[in-house]
Amino acid sequence: QQGQEHVALWKTYDKTQGSAYNAGTPLSVPGDFTVAGNSLVKSLWVEGVKTNKVQQGTVLRMDYEVDELTCRDDAALTVIGVNEIKWIGQGNSINNDDELDTCPNWKDELFPAGTDLPKSLRVFPCARMDENGKVEESPRDRVKVEVTLSVAPPREINIYLKSFDVDDPSAHDNAVDKDGSVDGAKPNDNRGETPAQAGKFDGEEGGVKKLVFAAGEKTADCLFQVTMQPGDNFRLVANGDKNFLLNLESDDVAQHVAGATDTANNVNKQRICHINVTGTPTEREVREWKKYCSPTLTVWRFLHVEVDSMAAPGVNDNMVIGRITKITGTANIAQRVYLDVNLRTGLTPQDHSRNLDTRPSGRGRFENGWIRIGARGITTTTTNLYGNGDTYVSGKAPGMDVPFTLTKPNQPAVAGKVVAWDGAQNFTLKVTQGELLPQHQGGRLIVAGAQTQVTQVNPGNSTVRVAHVPVIRFALHDDDDDSLLPHMAPDLSVLVAAMKDAYIKVADDTEGVATNNGEVDFVLNVPSDSDAVAEAHFNMQTIGAGNNFWVAYHVISVFN
Repeated sequence: QQGQEHVALWKTYDKTQGSAYNAGTPLSVPGDFTVAGNSLVKSLWVEGVKTNKVQQGTVLRMDYEVDELTCRDDAALTVIGVNEIKWIGQGNSINNDDELDTCPNWKDELFPAGTDLPKSLRVFPCARMDENGKVEESPRDRVKVEVTLSVAPPREINIYLKSFDVDDPSAHDNAVDKDGSVDGAKPNDNRGETPAQAGKFDGEEGGVKKLVFAAGEKTADCLFQVTMQPGDNFRLVANGDKNFLLNLESDDVAQHVAGATDTANNVNKQRICHINVTGTPTEREVREWKKYCSPTLTVWRFLHVEVDSMAAPGVNDNMVIGRITKITGTANIAQRVYLDVNLRTGLTPQDHSRNLDTRPSGRGRFENGWIRIGARGITTTTTNLYGNGDTYVSGKAPGMDVPFTLTKPNQPAVAGKVVAWDGAQNFTLKVTQGELLPQHQGGRLIVAGAQTQVTQVNPGNSTVRVAHVPVIRFALHDDDDDSLLPHMAPDLSVLVAAMKDAYIKVADDTEGVATNNGEVDFVLNVPSDSDAVAEAHFNMQTIGAGNNFWVAYHVISVFN
């Protein structure tokens, strides 16, 4: 009678070939009917093919004519469909409100030009911190799911929802998912598994949520719990048939098309398809997916970075000070200076840098640093050191300058460089001024400010023996630039860029809890432990709530 375009009529329930019934086609009485008690019955099946915009928008009429008598009966029905599935935040957007924004990792270049794709939104399920610096006990890991029908139902009806773990939208071998490869990929590959890899509706049964629409109500909603793993993805499907939902899949392998480009398969793996429908992924996909499937929801996490800066080091805070125990070198200059401090185990805490003595070897903490040798105003400084072993430092060519002078009354003064010392009473010299003579025996040898008396002179090999072992001082500094501390404006741009690809947003604020006042005590060597070190050695204010609230403590201590 009206709204005929909204329905199709069938003579059999399974729509077998030839069983379509065209409205208005006469039915023979009694030939087309069967006897049921005192009645003649003809069964026709009605399929909704287009949603009504108003209640009872389709009217079916049957007329029965006998002679001049006409009997008429009308039956009105409403074809109801899903018009939209909407994600609504619960204070867990990027701005801590309910407006979920677009996921920036869904990039156009990941898909063929002009591809019709579902929207992608992101949610931040982390706990938040209140104005007093206290972290919430529970995460904000629930979002509201709002389903809107095409028309308000004339009586109460049920619509069912099921969630699916769709693949990450980036390249097919991306490591964000647990198994992002095409070969052997899993339908459920979200890394988060709590409350479930595909998330979970509050009050669902058997993985399906029943949503009740009261008579006259066009919308209904429920809550959905997401995982806490950044990069996890969720998509929902709604239908009036619960069993239909149980036969849907989101499977990378099943929807992968051999020979297709990665971008084409990126589209295919977003599709939710029926397991009993054959054909291409497009043909197998849920019909009218823009209405019956939700946008994709992607988990992001905040990484709150608390920033501090060490105070400027004191005069000797970043130096190793002690005495020299031995010198080796060539005939012209010292090349290696041995120290009374073990540069690996003798520091607090110990230095674990690979140095010239380790396997595999490195050049140690003091590579490119400097050493000052001497005291009492007689010092030389060698910069750009080659490196260090456990108990020595080495200079780059030509070597290190260790000055000496040798004087004796009534004898010409001698000056030059110490090129070797056995650590006891024997020195090898390189004379650059004057001439070393046997008559210098009994004279005074000053090596970098340390004095001792000469007891024996051998001009032939430029060696002298002294009465007692001198104390030759040194100060050793690495290549750090002390003037850079304190540093009040750190650059986190590299961290921000790196974390974005991992679906982590580096918070651009500190939620009122972190300070950067340059008052953290300078520490010479920082061990590579975890938060306990930060709390023990520094000034960490923010303590996270486990997996619910992520905090990184960034103390500026390496300053070159």
